Amino acid sequence: MYFQDPKSPSQPGAVTALVRKKDGTGDSLDAKLEAGQQVHRFEFPAVARSAVEEVLFVTGTGRCFVIGPQA
Repeated sequence: MYFQDPKSPSQPGAVTALVRKKDGTGDSLDAKLEAGQQVHRFEFPAVARSAVEEVLFVTGTGRCFVIGPQA
């Protein structure tokens, strides 16, 4: 789930979610955020939770990543 910066939720934008898997491959999804939209849920049903190495969110203003618990 991606949460838009609360400092500028009135601005539309775009975000890409990249799932990097332990086998070195990756899957990604792009989303356009409407002005005022603060949350967007990304789903990767074909990717097993145990296969995920990290999740990276990329926007026009920055990026962040999450490393989950060891499976």
